[in-house]
Amino acid sequence: MHSVKSVAVTCHLWHNIVMEFNELLRKVGDEPLFETALLLAGEISADDVHRQLSRWTQTGRIIQLRRGLYTLSPPFQKVKPHPF
Repeated sequence: MHSVKSVAVTCHLWHNIVMEFNELLRKVGDEPLFETALLLAGEISADDVHRQLSRWTQTGRIIQLRRGLYTLSPPFQKVKPHPF
């Protein structure tokens, strides 16, 4: 049985992941592709960005096309990338 504290922490972490994904959608939602470098601008940890990209790839929210190049998964895509 989970304690109230562990459930609250889990919900808080889940909320942060969702909010971060919403931020990604705001930043790159109108683009067919985006590079990791775009997300590294500002005061942000490169390790955190790579970890979050890995999570989103594993959950199917984004698709990694090659190292450092991603596209949003179809439910989130506004613009489909060119097949080439």
